[in-house]
Amino acid sequence: MQMQSTWLDTFKTFADQFTDFSQKEWQALAGTLTPQTLSKNDFFVRPEDTSIQLGFIIKGLLRTFFITPSGDEFTTDFCCENNITTNYDVLTPGNASDYYSQAMEDAVLLKIDYQAYESLCKDYPALQAFKTNLITRHYARKITREKELLSLSAKEKYSRFIKEFPHIVQRVRQYHIASFLGITPVQLSRIKKN
Repeated sequence: MQMQSTWLDTFKTFADQFTDFSQKEWQALAGTLTPQTLSKNDFFVRPEDTSIQLGFIIKGLLRTFFITPSGDEFTTDFCCENNITTNYDVLTPGNASDYYSQAMEDAVLLKIDYQAYESLCKDYPALQAFKTNLITRHYARKITREKELLSLSAKEKYSRFIKEFPHIVQRVRQYHIASFLGITPVQLSRIKKN
């Protein structure tokens, strides 16, 4: 699959939110990108992967989740167009990941060669700033989500979900939404009825 220039433009618009790139820095970053397609249910990331995967989603929706030893699945995030998907925990040295990232529908991503990217960070400060700012944003979202899971009622969690993800409510299965909210599918059905 050949990379389209509009995909690079879309990614640049996203990346510019996090740091200012010189032309040389942007070209270095763009050089780490390759297009990748995923069919529905394909995995982008699995815990057993030995390399770190980052992908900018051009089209599609991915779900991040983990599986407990007893086999229960817990959805931790949904990521769709114009966002980066990765297992952020592995971006900190020494961390392993227990997370999966799976396509909920056919998807097109710009995959970032993380090893090449890390090598470039030594020479291009904007690339390190981009990575740091991505991690910081993810951490802030994670803290907010943790607070909501612990303090909001099931109805309030669903209301927040609809406000945060109005564009994906119809694109995911209800039991995935329930898992993300920390409630049962039965509870979610009751909330939606009321």
